[in-house]
Amino acid sequence: MFLEQCMKRRLWFVVLAVALPLAAAAQTIAPEEIRAQYIIKMHPFIQLGDPPRSIREICYYEKPGVPENESVGQLIVKYLREHPTQDISVKWFKAVANFSGCDVFFIPSEEEANIDNIMATLDESETLTISDIKSFIYRGGMIGFVLDDQNHVKMEANLKNAKAKNVKLRAEILELMPHVIDQ
Repeated sequence: MFLEQCMKRRLWFVVLAVALPLAAAAQTIAPEEIRAQYIIKMHPFIQLGDPPRSIREICYYEKPGVPENESVGQLIVKYLREHPTQDISVKWFKAVANFSGCDVFFIPSEEEANIDNIMATLDESETLTISDIKSFIYRGGMIGFVLDDQNHVKMEANLKNAKAKNVKLRAEILELMPHVIDQ
């Protein structure tokens, strides 16, 4: 039973990793939607803390006024509203503040100028940090979204940063990443 569940999870994530970039290449899915789907679907492959716990709260930072179809955070909210069976909630932060209670925190590229402030605010928490800011994984982040040569959304990871915050990324998700730093 356990092996069967693992295989289903892995197969689903592999299908997601292949299908979303192909659809984006055909101009049917925007990069923001692909990023949102990756964040939503990665929860079985991430464990936080000790003892390990699953993702329950996805948070994002965004100033008011960003159009819904251009916001990864708002696309996550929309998806979870349409699929209420998910046991994940979403929290929107409109200002740099105490980002408490977050298991996953997405920082949009528009906030690159504030990245050091945001990361300092998240410093004490066991929170998976994700962003599409260029070189995010070299600035303290754990998972960065990048575009490949064909403008497909890919992920990269810094396991050293993840381990420092007691965040574990399972092998199935790491296999999909073209670039993983482990030192």
